[in-house]
Amino acid sequence: MTKRFLLLIIAVPLLVGPAAAQAFGQAEGITLAAEVGFDGYYRRGEWTPVRVTVANSGPDVEGFVVVEQSGNAPSAIVRYQAPLILPRQSRKMVTLYVGIDKYQSGLKVELVSGSRTLAEQRVPITQVGGEDSLYAVVSGEPVDLSVLERVGTPGQRARVAYIALDQLPAVGPAWDALDVLILNDTDTGVLSLEQLGALRAWLAAGGHLVVTGGPGWRKTAAGLDELLPVSISGSVSSRGLDALSELTGVPVGEGPFVVAQGELRSGSRPMGQGGRVFLAQDDLPLLVRRSEGLGNVDWLALDLALAPLRDWAGGERLWATIMSGSSSRTLWQNSTVNHWAAREGLKAIPSLALPSALQMVLFLAVYTTLIGPVNYAVLRRANRRELAWFTVPAVVLLFSGLAYATGFQIRGSDVVLNRLSLVYGAAGAESARARSLVGVFSPSRSTYDVFFPAGALVRPLGQDMSFGAGDSATVEQSDRIVLRDLQVDVSGLRAFSIESDVAPPAIEGGLTIEVAGRPRLTGELTNGETSLLSTGLLLGDTVVELGDLAPGETVAVDTQLAGGRAAYRSPGSGAGGLSAVYPAYPPGYLPLDQLVGGSNHWNDKRLHRRFQTLQAFLSSQGPGISPPGRAIFFGWSEEPLWGIDVKGKASQTLDTVGYFLELPLAIASTQGEVVLPAALTIWRPLDSQRWSETGPYDFYVTDWVGFEYQPWQVFQLVQVDELVLTIKARQGQGAIRVAMWDWNSESWVVDEDLGWGDNRISQPGSLIGPGNAVRVRVEDPSRSGLSVGQMDVTFRGGTQ
Repeated sequence: MTKRFLLLIIAVPLLVGPAAAQAFGQAEGITLAAEVGFDGYYRRGEWTPVRVTVANSGPDVEGFVVVEQSGNAPSAIVRYQAPLILPRQSRKMVTLYVGIDKYQSGLKVELVSGSRTLAEQRVPITQVGGEDSLYAVVSGEPVDLSVLERVGTPGQRARVAYIALDQLPAVGPAWDALDVLILNDTDTGVLSLEQLGALRAWLAAGGHLVVTGGPGWRKTAAGLDELLPVSISGSVSSRGLDALSELTGVPVGEGPFVVAQGELRSGSRPMGQGGRVFLAQDDLPLLVRRSEGLGNVDWLALDLALAPLRDWAGGERLWATIMSGSSSRTLWQNSTVNHWAAREGLKAIPSLALPSALQMVLFLAVYTTLIGPVNYAVLRRANRRELAWFTVPAVVLLFSGLAYATGFQIRGSDVVLNRLSLVYGAAGAESARARSLVGVFSPSRSTYDVFFPAGALVRPLGQDMSFGAGDSATVEQSDRIVLRDLQVDVSGLRAFSIESDVAPPAIEGGLTIEVAGRPRLTGELTNGETSLLSTGLLLGDTVVELGDLAPGETVAVDTQLAGGRAAYRSPGSGAGGLSAVYPAYPPGYLPLDQLVGGSNHWNDKRLHRRFQTLQAFLSSQGPGISPPGRAIFFGWSEEPLWGIDVKGKASQTLDTVGYFLELPLAIASTQGEVVLPAALTIWRPLDSQRWSETGPYDFYVTDWVGFEYQPWQVFQLVQVDELVLTIKARQGQGAIRVAMWDWNSESWVVDEDLGWGDNRISQPGSLIGPGNAVRVRVEDPSRSGLSVGQMDVTFRGGTQ
């Protein structure tokens, strides 16, 4: 009997345990449904929206919607949470924005009250590769746009996400996973002000919006009127659309087709600066584009779910034309942070500076003099040398106290917030994307609540950024963003990254490239209300320094574009039997000393913070730094972008903000001969057994290395009369073999007359390929190694 009783005691918990645990973990009357990303897609390193709908048919509930992410260390957990008060018989929806920095197949979402989990759901998710495209489609009627998966650069994948209008995020940085948003037959008038603001910010940062027409044009355009490149007056019935057939080479068939009727808005400017009609049927615009910041807005006058676009064989070619306007991701927009550079920049705080070597020597000299000769002389004169047992410890304690008090005085008692920011956008736009690093320095071991402004998205950096504490953190997202219970050790530094949208400084004026003869960059720029330091222009990879600009100050620009460096551009598919390859890391030249305003950045803390800011954000994988056809205005400020509050604590702030704003370039028309130096060209690496990570500058050859060069697209030459191939050694000048690609025979041709120095090639003929492309390779015949400092091409000829 006793044995059976014992077995029963053991068996009952085993039988009822799972049911009891389920009842304890899943509160009665609570249901939770979560949607992650865009139709389940997320992009690593970008912010991912998590929409959670919670319903309660039981007692009142107060708690948090929670998503936890593991950090670099197993014990490091980042907890994203949003407060939720849910009365009986109610239903609420909350949105969290979560930073996912590694591959995940699913995300767990919980409703937590105290230590109890009331409901949870695990949602499967799919990662989109860093170079792949993600298209989001919002349509009132079901539409199949799987054709988009076949549009893009060979070797890259494209994903199509079908979402609802209310799934669009309310903060700009959460849109960055998207490449293109397509709105078709849907009522945009229901978009909230926050969603519209986030849409504008995404466009300003380089997004691409496609809005369609057809019979439902009125509701689709309802909330977007100011963004559209056309003023829509109604819809018409068209018997045929020959323009579509001519564009794609695929017959459209006979109508009638419903086409939204619109007129190009007044004030439109040439392509790349405003808008243009891409496609028109007689006087009826079918496809129109305008720029918005760094992004584009396209108007397509047809409904995707209706004829002729539904099931039309020419859809792939039409979408290829539309997607050609999508902005490529630049190095400035890369979400990866170089943690080492971030740490170095955030540690550059005056209160953390060590005393100089001279101060240390003087301190030690006084200390040793007092504790030694002076102490001995005084005691000997008093004939009380036995008191050394007391005076020596007293001197030690005195100087220890002085050292501690001095250190405390230097370090201070306030929390220090060191903020490093890089702001990138278009000059004249309403907003620009800001990426910031914030270091919270504490003079003592303490716990803080740190408040950030609404709309900012905050997450901790990796484990190697922690000083005396783990990188676990709780990020609460509500009316304001709060880092809850942030633990910082004595003289510790906790680091976080922030993305937000800010108003850029007003830079007015324009720039023109005059290409008659030797090209010149001219123009006039006026600064707004922000004091800007160490300003300049980045043209390709060439820097024009402008100096400091006070508020309201105007500076004239007039410089000859001689020499300079060719800029790296992401390659497309190859031609003529060769292909262009992607380097593992961006090989573009970063003229950091000129960009930060000096070369003494290891000793000057102000320059050091600027230098490490650029290193932190720009030394990641990605394309080059300056888009051909545009100039980038840059400058630095020490004025804060936004406020940060540490609850109940006095704090000091240290701000370093780098502004990089794209300016359109006007091209002064000319007839006759022009010379295009390296500064107005681009380069791409070619397949090779050993390509150079640094590009055609400062590279080493043991077999052969090849590059392709082209003028900027705006400078395509009708006729190339001469090439100047410049090859300079970095050290020594060993034997070198140079070959040029013959586009007619599709083969390399070795020219024994080409070598070190400036090589002039008259009447290059078959050496000029599509888009004025020229391909050059250098070879080390001895295989002992060649050190090349420069290899680029200057073009001379006539423009279109």
